[in-house]
Amino acid sequence: MSRYRRAQLVVCVIALAFALVGLVVARDLGFTARRGALIGPSDLELATLTLNPLGALASAAVAALGMAGALLRRRLLVTAAGAGFVVLAALVLVQWGGPTNWTGGRGSNISLWLGAGVSLLALASGERSAGAPAR
Repeated sequence: MSRYRRAQLVVCVIALAFALVGLVVARDLGFTARRGALIGPSDLELATLTLNPLGALASAAVAALGMAGALLRRRLLVTAAGAGFVVLAALVLVQWGGPTNWTGGRGSNISLWLGAGVSLLALASGERSAGAPAR
């Protein structure tokens, strides 16, 4: 397994872990609750993620897509997962603090999803560059 695929898997496993913990923590919330459940210690409220069940499922689905792409050696799937994480981050940015917040996220979610998305996009691009023949 190439170092690019290992790095893609690490990014996706971390995002999937947060999503699964979020799904457990948010089990008592409404599916699209505006304010998600805190993931992490509550005394660090500003530095923790929040997710509602929809946000957790969306994050898990995108992470699973990225993992499948890394394991199946499909750069398109990894790129789609990277774009999916960027879309989730943009969605939180647009909806955070408003009357609607489909993912139940806030600023810390933006940093996780944007970081995961840009990382996957860069790794997919780097993998392509590394596989190209030298001129």
